[in-house]
Amino acid sequence: MALAVQVEREMFRKLMEIELTMKVGEEGKHNPNRQAYRHGYETGEIVLGARKVKVQRPRARTVDRRKVELEVYKAFQEEDMLSRAILERMIHGLSCRCYLSGLEDIGSTVEAVGISKSTLSRRFVEITRRVLGVLLSWSLNDLDGVDPMLPPLIR
Repeated sequence: MALAVQVEREMFRKLMEIELTMKVGEEGKHNPNRQAYRHGYETGEIVLGARKVKVQRPRARTVDRRKVELEVYKAFQEEDMLSRAILERMIHGLSCRCYLSGLEDIGSTVEAVGISKSTLSRRFVEITRRVLGVLLSWSLNDLDGVDPMLPPLIR
C-alpha cells in the first residue's frame, strides 16, 4: 500500500504539472500572449488510501489576478471513496478512536490529516443519515421478500 500511495502521489504531481502547462504555458518560456501565469505552490489535501494526505500543489493566476482552478486537484479531493471506507470500517466494528490503527500502512513520509475522532464521528453520522434517507425512500409495496443483494447505497 505504501508503494501504491507513493506512485499515486507522483502521478498526481505529474498530472497537475501537465494540466498547469496546458492552461498557462511552459514554465520559463516567454509568451507575450500569456493569459495566466504560475504563482508558486501551496499545501493542499487529497484523498489517498482511505485518508486525506497533505500535498504541495501548484498555483496559477490569470493576468487579471483570478485564481486558475485545476481539475486534477478537484478530482483527487473527491471524498466519496473516503466516506465509503469510513462507513465500511465502522459497520465492521472499527471505532472512531481506533480508525488510524485499522488502516493499511502507507509509509512514514505521508502525513494523514482530517481524521480526528470527532471528524470521523461527524462524517459517519452524515453518511449514515444519507444511507438511511435512501433506505426510507424505497417503496416496499412491490417486494415479495427482502433481496439480500441490495444496490449500493453510497455513490
